[in-house]
Amino acid sequence: MTDGMPHGTAHRTLDELAEEQGVTPLTSLDELALSEPLSAEEYEEFLAAAMSARGHQRRA
Repeated sequence: MTDGMPHGTAHRTLDELAEEQGVTPLTSLDELALSEPLSAEEYEEFLAAAMSARGHQRRA
């Protein structure tokens, strides 16, 4: 039975993957804040990219 993993790939926990990638937990929600607000155009571009990545088309 195959698990969809490439041959020879070890199963790693999320903690192991985070350590490998140097990912650390947030210490404050302020870390997610933008340094300045998005313009209307930047917001539209972000929203279109997010919806596209989720397989949705944005209605005009």
